[in-house]
Formats: sequence, C-alpha cells, structure tokens
Amino acid sequence: MARIALLVIPPVTDLDFALCHGLLRVAGLFATAPPEIVVLTATGGPVPCINGRMVEPTQAEAPAGLPDVLLILSNLRSPRASWQRVRPWIAKVARHGALIGGADYGTQIMAACGLLDGHVATTHWDIGEAMREEFPRIRFVETLRVRDRQRLTCAGHLAWTEVVLEVIGELCGEDVRRLVALEMLAPPPREAATPQRVGAATEVRAARDPRFLRAVALMEERIENPLPIGAIAAQAGLSARQLHAVFLREAGRAPRDLYLDLRLDRGRTLLRFSPLSVVEVSLACGFASATAFARTFRGRAGMSARKYRALYANRLAPVLAGRFRLGRVPTD
Repeated sequence: MARIALLVIPPVTDLDFALCHGLLRVAGLFATAPPEIVVLTATGGPVPCINGRMVEPTQAEAPAGLPDVLLILSNLRSPRASWQRVRPWIAKVARHGALIGGADYGTQIMAACGLLDGHVATTHWDIGEAMREEFPRIRFVETLRVRDRQRLTCAGHLAWTEVVLEVIGELCGEDVRRLVALEMLAPPPREAATPQRVGAATEVRAARDPRFLRAVALMEERIENPLPIGAIAAQAGLSARQLHAVFLREAGRAPRDLYLDLRLDRGRTLLRFSPLSVVEVSLACGFASATAFARTFRGRAGMSARKYRALYANRLAPVLAGRFRLGRVPTD
C-alpha cells in the first residue's frame, strides 16, 4: 500500500489543502489498494489556514515508515524555525527516493533543504523573482508544474489539481486517475509547460505585431542589465523611431515607459517576497543606485519602497491606484 504524506506548513490556504486531501480521499474510494494518507505538521499539533480553519495532523510525530510521496503545502514565507524541526525527516524521505512535491513556498522549503539544486522547478509567478535571487543553483521557469526526476514543483492553487491527479495516476493507476477526474468534474489537464500568465505584451493589449512582442521579450529578459532602447529596436528589426510608433500603437505608451514598468514590477515583487535589501533590489531591477530606484518607485507607487515593504511584505498586495500600469498583482 502506497503512503502519501501531506506536510502542512502555515501560512497555507484552505483551498490547496482541500484540493490535495479531497482528491486523494476520492482516489481511495476507487483504488483496489487505497493509499494511506498521512497529514503532518512541523509542530505535531493543529495549524491554521489563512482563513482561520484548523488543519489537524493525523499523528503527532513523523511516521517511522517513510512515505512514497511527500507533498509540502505552504503559501507564504514561513520562518525557518517553524519547519526546521522536520528538516532532518525531509532529508531522510529524500534519501529514501520518494517523490517530493511542493507549490508556492512549499517549493522554497524544498529549495532551502537542498532538494532542488541542479533541478528545474517552478513556483507561483508572484514569488518567482525572489526565488531566482535566493536560489541561483535552481533554474526556475514560470509554468504550471515541473517534474524533474523525483521532484515535482507547482504554481499552486488550481494547478494542484493536475499535480495530485498525476500522483494518483502514478500510485493507483491511470484508470483510477480517470475515475477521480470524472467524479470531481475536473477539466482536461493542461500541459505542464503551460505559462502561468500571459506575457506583459498581452496584458497591456492583445498585441499582434511580432516586432513588439520580440521587443517586450527582450525587455523581460534584461531587467537587471537593461538594454538601450536603440539596441532593443535593432534586435526587433526596427529603427528607434519605428519602435516608438509600434509601442504607441500596441501598448499606448513609449518603450521607455513600458520598460520602466517591467523593472518596477520586479521591484515590487522583490520587496514583498525576498529578503534582499532595498539596495540589492535596486540593483536587481537595473538601477544604478538605490537613490534612483527609491525616487522612481515613490513617483510611481506614491510611497517609499521601505513603506511598501512594511505594508505588504510576504502577502498579497492591492494594485496601487493604477500607478503600475501592468497591474499584475491581484487584490486580497
């Protein structure tokens, strides 16, 4: 009989836990040999979801029998002290050869335990930039999910459905996976490599000009070391004047303005979810000095970078009065 362990590290959403536990429970109804589902917490006691609902562990201590699959559920950064107690057990599970998966900050916990070094991984787009800065030995991609050997990482939330169904298929067989998907009215699974979000160009407007898309892609690739607008124009097959005209038509603003928004967008993410100092954030966003970054950020956000971090660190943040034109941050 297969054993699946769900390690719940707050802050965690009720949605992610319910998806995991609910789908596995239904799989147990159809499987000839139902998998054993073990719910664990780092403290051995109940832990709260973000909405206040308590998750009760099925046992106070990590089981002596190691799981075949370990899924780590955590949605925002937890202090290392909150999960260090189970770190040796996680390492033991890894040595055992188990499939280990995580989403959102579950991926961060896996990375901090050294489980993803040399691997390709994903996490929620909102914290991807912070993860890249914190764990340079891991190649992070912005897709729904990634399976790299015995490591399974995911963007979280509704993408957990596809991850858990994949695990069910592996442990219980394809017939059980199909039955669970049918019972739960799950839509056809998306490709693992499906992007988590549309590119900046499409968010601004449904662009059709491939030269515009190429220029924006170059901007997104070169945030830390920004390219001159003339160089971007040349690589897109345009003159600087033509590039300006294309951007006005496709995005309603000049190339420099959109490029600045992309850089500040990364700055917002790093301020919220990374441990980098404001000076380090400014460099990661391609500013020559922290002073220049601070002045530009205040002009767009209406508050200082330090105040923004104090208000929104490690949590979702509202769009700031439309000042960040890409508006990629959802409201609470």
